[in-house]
Amino acid sequence: MPRVNVLPALEERKPAADDCRTAPAGALSSSSVVLLPVQGGPEDDGAIGTFAALCRESAPSGPRLRLVHVVTVPMTLPLDADLSEADWMSAQILRHAELVAGMAGLPSETATVRARTVAGGLSDDARRHEARAMVVCLRDRGRLGAYLPPSRTVRALIREAPSPVWMFHLPRP
Repeated sequence: MPRVNVLPALEERKPAADDCRTAPAGALSSSSVVLLPVQGGPEDDGAIGTFAALCRESAPSGPRLRLVHVVTVPMTLPLDADLSEADWMSAQILRHAELVAGMAGLPSETATVRARTVAGGLSDDARRHEARAMVVCLRDRGRLGAYLPPSRTVRALIREAPSPVWMFHLPRP
């Protein structure tokens, strides 16, 4: 399997003067928005908790966390097609994520985004809400030391995102 080098995609974008990659971690204020995509798995709770712990250490007031679940709509359907089961599931996922963020002491808001691709939906939402950063978790294969390279979605997100994409891997439970 070929190795994926994600650094060139990061280097292609010129950082803005107030880009969080060049600012200290504490530069995220309570008015800053950080987008965190959720999928409904147990890693969502860990990602929210880990981000909350990092915020407590670096910025006590913390940024506003925007929890986003993307409902992918097939190309054969219009974006506003009736996908009531997917919308219901998205609402459940976001309700749980908002509860976890509240227990962690993070101010949060939630959104369901409909898009053709996950990366496109997240990038568009980040642009609309002027997110200072996006936080994504990398997953493992379920056995020690077998980490997956960034997925096609994460690679597309790095290319398309209007803000820095912070990637981290949670410890195994």
